[in-house]
Amino acid sequence: MIEFENVSASYDGELPILRDVSFRIPDGDFVAFVGTNGAGKSTTMRLINGLLKPSSGQVLIDGVPTTQLRTSQLAAKVGFLFQNPDSQICCNTVREGCCSASVRKGAPTPRPRRRWMR
Repeated sequence: MIEFENVSASYDGELPILRDVSFRIPDGDFVAFVGTNGAGKSTTMRLINGLLKPSSGQVLIDGVPTTQLRTSQLAAKVGFLFQNPDSQICCNTVREGCCSASVRKGAPTPRPRRRWMR
């Protein structure tokens, strides 16, 4: 489960990007964060995957604050796909990115699907 408990975050220590945000995402749910530029989507993702620490409040993954977990431990629990497919770090397609964590954990590599044009 992913939980935000009264989370505030800032990049410069002064201008808050998120202020007192709370929500809960149960295990197994798929969530999309959508909004205008500057709404805090990327900041929220950086908080979830541990690349940014909250200035106040807590981000919890399975009940453990992200401040107590290494980025590698968070990556084993939380998947993240970039908005722009050209920005993907380890995979060439969104489909490969979605499957990569399962494959790293020992699941069989999914067979490629072919798309036919008519």
